[in-house]
Amino acid sequence: MGKEQPLPDPSTWTLEQMQSFIASTSGKLLETACVLAQGHAYACDRPGEDRRRWAKLSLLGNRGLLDGTETSRVRVAQQEFMLRMWVIEQLGPDDTDPDWNPEALAVDTLAALR
Repeated sequence: MGKEQPLPDPSTWTLEQMQSFIASTSGKLLETACVLAQGHAYACDRPGEDRRRWAKLSLLGNRGLLDGTETSRVRVAQQEFMLRMWVIEQLGPDDTDPDWNPEALAVDTLAALR
């Protein structure tokens, strides 16, 4: 019997590796991937554009957690608001991307409060 190879540490994955993982997973693993991607977005030693790309990836994974229940809708909306607001505050708004546009965030937030 051969020894199983340990899984690579996902905190060391490239954006492309994490993107591929997020596209092919669900459940708790997807939530973990979102948190890891968000951690890269918060890393102040990275260039702003890289941080936005990691934040965008976290949003993508977060949106994949929607399962049609009210609980998931509220949780996803809350997580999305917090990350989008953080990016806008820390990295600045971007009127060309609705995820980083303050007005779009306000509209999305009001829609989520229905």
